Order: sequence, then C-alpha cells, then structure tokens
Amino acid sequence: MSEEKLAYPVNIRGDLSSPPSRGWWLLKWLLGIPHYVVLFFLAIAFAVVWVISLFAILFTGKYPKGLFDFNVGVLRWGWRVSFYSYSALATDKYPPHSLNPDPNYPADLEVEYPEKLSRGLVLVKWWLLAIPHYLIISIFEGLYRYSYQISGTNMKSEWGIGLIGIMVLISAIVLLFNGKYPGSLFKLVMGMNRWSIRVWAYSSLMTDKYPPFRLWDE
Repeated sequence: MSEEKLAYPVNIRGDLSSPPSRGWWLLKWLLGIPHYVVLFFLAIAFAVVWVISLFAILFTGKYPKGLFDFNVGVLRWGWRVSFYSYSALATDKYPPHSLNPDPNYPADLEVEYPEKLSRGLVLVKWWLLAIPHYLIISIFEGLYRYSYQISGTNMKSEWGIGLIGIMVLISAIVLLFNGKYPGSLFKLVMGMNRWSIRVWAYSSLMTDKYPPFRLWDE
C-alpha cells in the first residue's frame, strides 16, 4: 500500500467479525428505529455545526476542535447504524448509542483533525468541487427525484435504489439461503460506503484533501 493511499485522513472500518444470521436482517428496519430517531435530531445539530464551522474556517482557518469532534461523532454513529442495517447488513451486533470510538464494535470511523484549513476552499469545496463525486455517489446511494406539476395539483418525490442497496439486497438473499455473507460483495459494499463517507466528510469541511476516485485503499 502506497504512502499516498495511507495518508487520506478519512477512513472507515468494517469487519465481518460478528457475521449476521440468516434472517435477522428482515427485522432490522424495526430494530433500527431508536437509532433513526436519534440520528434525525443529530442531523439537525450536524447542519447547525456545519454552518458555524464554515464561518469559523472562513475567518480563522481552523475548524473548532469541539465542533469537529461532534460532527465526526455523528458520522461515526451513522456509519455504525448503516453497517448494522441496510447499507451493509454486515453484523447483528447492535450499534452503541455513542459518538465516541469503540474498538469493540465491528464498525468505526476516524477523521484526522486538520490543524489548518483553507479559507478560500471552504466557499467552494462543499458544492462546486464536490460535484463529480456527488454524481458518482448518487449512483452508489440512489438518486432522489422530485417532480411538481405546474398546476400545483400533483407533487411527487421518490428515492431510487442505488448500487449499495442492490448489492446489499443480493447479499441478504444469499445469506438467507446459504447462511454466508459473500466476501466479494462485502468488499464492494465497503468500497462504495468508504467512497461516499469520504465525500461527505470533505463536503462537511473536515478536510481540504480531495477524496480519491477509488473504492479500495489496497
């Protein structure tokens, strides 16, 4: 593995150390509800912190450490729930209700704290510079579509399933009948999740280093 690949400051961990059972994934939409509720409110706080940090970086060139740790914690919490539920279905171990790292849980996320951030990039990286990545991860995660009829009588919104969802569904069906999570599909799912999370961390102003166009670091 090259030094350049090792150097990217946003990384996720996901291990099949606690492999899922055959049919438990059918109930995870229900079991995940407490986490979804908490994550809804955390997402609101995340957005507020993002706005505050944007102005902090613009005027000081620094991301306040406490705010940084909070938003990294929100990403970490979300990744653990995603790994448990329908972005991976790779463990039956229930995610901890915590923003902090947990080496005992099979999924985790780390973002290296930047001592200095560009004041100029903060104005463009989260929208303009990230557009190529947004196009790619919209394929991974699914594309949201909204339509509105001019008469105002018909509004419609829908979320199309992405490659991650398709791969996880195939894995779940194989798991249901075979009792094993396909290793090659797990690697692909992890790669797409890693790519997406790095883009979200970049657009969340946590690093100036542009996300790599790759699924794997090895």
